[in-house]
Amino acid sequence: MTKQKLNQILKYGPWVEEEGPASFCIIDHCKTCYIDSIYAHKKKFFKTCIYSVFNRYAREWTSREDAEKLLVWLLEKLKKNSSFLKTKDNFFNRIVKQTRVFSNRIQQLNFHALSDAELLKIFKEASDLNKRQYGYSLITESTDLLTERDYIKFLEKASIKETPEIVRILSLPPRRTFFDEFEMRSAELVIALKRKYKNQIPKNFRDISDLKIKAGITRLRNEFYWLDNSFKIAKSLKTNEIYEKIKVKFKDFPLKKILHEKKRLQQKPGVIKFGHRKIHQKYQIPPNAKRLFLLIQYLTALQDRRKELVLRFGSSLGKVLDELSLRTQIPRKELEMYLQEEIVELLTKKTKISKGLIRKRQKTVFVGYYKGRHTAAECFSGKAAEQIFQRLMREREKLPQGQLNGFVASVGKRGRFVIGKVKIIFDPQGRTIGSDEILVTGMTRTEFVGLMKKAKAVITNEGGITTHAAIVSRELGIPCIIGTRYATEILKNGDQIKMDMRTGLIQKNERR
Repeated sequence: MTKQKLNQILKYGPWVEEEGPASFCIIDHCKTCYIDSIYAHKKKFFKTCIYSVFNRYAREWTSREDAEKLLVWLLEKLKKNSSFLKTKDNFFNRIVKQTRVFSNRIQQLNFHALSDAELLKIFKEASDLNKRQYGYSLITESTDLLTERDYIKFLEKASIKETPEIVRILSLPPRRTFFDEFEMRSAELVIALKRKYKNQIPKNFRDISDLKIKAGITRLRNEFYWLDNSFKIAKSLKTNEIYEKIKVKFKDFPLKKILHEKKRLQQKPGVIKFGHRKIHQKYQIPPNAKRLFLLIQYLTALQDRRKELVLRFGSSLGKVLDELSLRTQIPRKELEMYLQEEIVELLTKKTKISKGLIRKRQKTVFVGYYKGRHTAAECFSGKAAEQIFQRLMREREKLPQGQLNGFVASVGKRGRFVIGKVKIIFDPQGRTIGSDEILVTGMTRTEFVGLMKKAKAVITNEGGITTHAAIVSRELGIPCIIGTRYATEILKNGDQIKMDMRTGLIQKNERR
């Protein structure tokens, strides 16, 4: 990439930003995801996508203007053709099915018996499926810029006070998420264990005497081995690890609460449908608003399925890297610093990269761009990466002082104002949070759910009605403000803050 081309790309702002813990190799496989729409949709929705990965923490930059244009395009398509989303969904469902079949097959393979050529084939197939699903599902990014003011314009007959609750109900698709499915199945097993063993659960999976329960846990593992993955972690859960999750529920919750949770999850689709009907009857939602919320429901469900496919990809990639580490004697952590083409070179020509290059890649920036009819990305590391990163950070708006504004994703059940202490957590692994603390992070993912359930409220930098934090907080009734952009930079651990759940204003008081 020429310096002129790079400068041109870096002028595509203002930017929409996302962030979170991530490994170099996972970001390498996603580095062109926004511009891969050229394959799935035959359109260039985004001019570029830029990723920085500094010490296993990633930031993403995409054009704000491109996201706005994408939303307009989707709504226009839906207006002209009411079956537009169904047609697109049929295409994506084929990718979902292919990915599930592929990743499940991978779990059954004896990797030690595979030749290098067979291992390479698996690596390429996993990478290709991941690229295809991202090229299609990136349309979910179109709603990241919507704010409460946008919804008010669509909801003419609702008062401003009622808008957040209407948005909460109408933005939920009438379905269970993959995490809901896991929780429901886990609840069924916990109920069976409590009825069988009362208060003394077997310590280890192998100690379970009830064969039916044992088979149920095995099936759960075979369907959700990918659950703990993220943009940072790529592995496959073992049966005993699934059992450990079940044991936590067994010990922490009484039977009555588990039964209630199972019933809630079973009834969830019907409850959401009823909520939709009630809102439509009460407010006579206009056609343009109906189209907007139909799109949001679809994109919310699409984002959940996309997340599943990303986690499944992580399991497949982890299997390949583990086997490759055994064959080459290269530590797994070093292999995670290889580019895709370098993994291919390692398998075909035994070519290794230097430890110096691995150290340099602790600070990396990927810049995605179009190369003729195809997509490509340039990898900048070390000093060059720092220069690009600093330039992007300098172009941000001046940080607000003393207070923040965001979008109220969930009003919660604590009234208009929520007061509590800040706890900033970027990586949830091994972290805890108190009931009087407010979780502040860049963005949440599945592995944050446990912390979210215990926190007094949630604040994120990332915005968008279809983001994970917005979806989960609405379902659980947790106060949540998203899209603040700078919360993790302005707020400090221990800060006493007040959240206005009507306006999205966050005020910082003196630290205690």
